[in-house]
Amino acid sequence: MKKEKKAYDTKKSTRILVVVSSILLLGVVGMVIYNVIVVKERDSYMRDTENNYQQSFYELIESVNDIESKLGKLVVSNGITTQRTLVNDINKLTAVCVGHLSHLLQNDSGDSRITKFINQLRDYTGVLFKKLERGEPLTEEDQDKLQEIRSMIDRLGTELAAVGDKMAEGYNLINGYTGKDAFLKDIFDGLNEATVEYPQMIYDGPFSDSAEKQTAKGLTGEAVSESEARAAVTKLYEGKGLKNIDYIGDAGGVIPVYEYIAETADRSIYVSVTKTGGHILCINAYRSVGEQTLSDDECIAIAGQFAELLGFFDMKNVWISNYDGVMYINFAYERDDIIYYPDLVKIKVASDNGEILGAECANYYLNHTERDLAAISVSKQAAGEKLSKKLTIEYVRLALIPHDNTEKLCYEFYCDYDNAWYFVYIDVVTGEEVNILRVIDSGSGQLLY
Repeated sequence: MKKEKKAYDTKKSTRILVVVSSILLLGVVGMVIYNVIVVKERDSYMRDTENNYQQSFYELIESVNDIESKLGKLVVSNGITTQRTLVNDINKLTAVCVGHLSHLLQNDSGDSRITKFINQLRDYTGVLFKKLERGEPLTEEDQDKLQEIRSMIDRLGTELAAVGDKMAEGYNLINGYTGKDAFLKDIFDGLNEATVEYPQMIYDGPFSDSAEKQTAKGLTGEAVSESEARAAVTKLYEGKGLKNIDYIGDAGGVIPVYEYIAETADRSIYVSVTKTGGHILCINAYRSVGEQTLSDDECIAIAGQFAELLGFFDMKNVWISNYDGVMYINFAYERDDIIYYPDLVKIKVASDNGEILGAECANYYLNHTERDLAAISVSKQAAGEKLSKKLTIEYVRLALIPHDNTEKLCYEFYCDYDNAWYFVYIDVVTGEEVNILRVIDSGSGQLLY
């Protein structure tokens, strides 16, 4: 009996041990699973938070750059309508900036003077807007103050760009909030050293993007079949090592097209052909471009010859920009010494050997038509007197420009001020300042804003 009881006790103990071990094992597994879940949730939260910070940061940079560019135009503007529009735009952008700063610097006491600076700019532009609404133009003192503010905004943009460079190297903004480093705080601390004493209270050329049109005024010819459109692509690349043309489909829209991939010995080229008339609408190819061997004038001549090959004559070069060796050259229709900016054709040329890498003809086909132009009632001299005295005029010519879903004939003044270049447009009928475009030098070439 004792042996039987002992055997029974051993079995019972073993069972208890197994149960206890199982419970412990389940506990350990549970803790592991719990930790994995917690870690994943924490990592997910950190990623989401970092993404939110970065989105806010990049939108802040964009808004600051917009403010700086609009201030640059405002200090040389001499028309109340333009001034009112620019001041109103800046006022709205300051509100956007304050929102992003509040998000980015919520745990940092170093933001106070920067936020105050942006808020003061918001208040100041509010005062200026009311002044302009009363029909009172900005004074020279106002514009001098705006130039001072612009310098501060430019500095802010430069410092933010430095943060962006750091982020491109892998820096996370959230590190500044978790105590891992003080990089973010240091950036804004440097900006807090400067202040502005307030008064009491900008790769495209000019008009490269037209407003969307409902009809293609310049598109001519009868409907063509897919095979006829293919023949147009074949003719374009005849004698240039064309190996094959693949039809990839068609596309609708204001200008319906057939789309192709043309294969040569060393690259693939996208080409679209209009279903009406069989005109080449768009060409796009890519390759790395070597060291520039052709001058700007040589690239312009090559692009001009290609524009004629596409059927565009009476065109004048109005803009050229270099991006990594690719020359972006814009041609506008010219007639009777008037530049028609809506009728634009863009050509891309490789500056190492003159190869055509792209063309875009949509603006021309959307806008080109016979026009009844307004009679000129303001002389060139009188129009020049409308400009800010700060500007030095390089040249002036007549230009038809898109404006508020219509077109206006203007004097185009190309001017210099404070080592920056501006296009200023004065209406030939009213003498009103219609638009200002500022040329911006960037790492991607010259841009207009």
